[in-house]
Amino acid sequence: MVLEGLPAESGQREAFTAAAAKEGFGALPSGRTRIMHRADLSGGMEAYLSKRTATFRKSRRRHMNQCHRAGEVELVTYRGENIRRGLSILFELERHTWKADPTRNDARMRVPLDDRIRLFLTEVGTAFASSDDAVVIVMNFNGIPVGAMMGVSRRSMMLALLTYLRDDMRDTLNTYPLMDAFIQDAIAHGMTSLDMNGVTEYTRRWATHEDRYQRLYIFSRHPKARILQVSKALATNLSQLSRSVEWDRNGDDDGSH
Repeated sequence: MVLEGLPAESGQREAFTAAAAKEGFGALPSGRTRIMHRADLSGGMEAYLSKRTATFRKSRRRHMNQCHRAGEVELVTYRGENIRRGLSILFELERHTWKADPTRNDARMRVPLDDRIRLFLTEVGTAFASSDDAVVIVMNFNGIPVGAMMGVSRRSMMLALLTYLRDDMRDTLNTYPLMDAFIQDAIAHGMTSLDMNGVTEYTRRWATHEDRYQRLYIFSRHPKARILQVSKALATNLSQLSRSVEWDRNGDDDGSH
């Protein structure tokens, strides 16, 4: 069994490991740790911006002004019973992005949605929207949808799930107005934290914190499972050693081990 996304400082991985040991199960003590970006929205938009650097604030204004100078930019919010309309626009925009480009050879960069995933996202969006905990924000340019974001929330935390911008508009527009509207909508609905799905330079610009999440492997008492545990432990150690050597060589440790 693989448990993903355990907050590093929560003690959850240690608790699961102890519980597994009590039942005679094995656990891999050093599963992968992943960094995810988070924005602290407590205190409102002005408080959030005060937590960012002067360079970010200047860049934000420049990028947003660039879009507004190019033409008429309109942000439309879809919530509640209108969520399906927002999702249909988002799904159509996805087809015009590099994430769904069938000619792209880099498999790591090509992450298209299929019908099964669209159905899942529709069911999630509809379920969350029934309690006003789902949102799709669409950016229109001169009356035409060119970008969209989807998010879901629980209590005071918002999770940004998807972001799309048409490839043929990238030389003219950027996603700053979209992200800005998304954050302002989250704050207006009482959110104090925004978790970002993806670890990129773009999400790092908007983030105020980096959180670490851990992975834990638990193995049964079956002899084959024990062999798998030893094999997985060896592979993990070799992977960590390889990363350490690469960091030493490049002098760049991003902490994602």
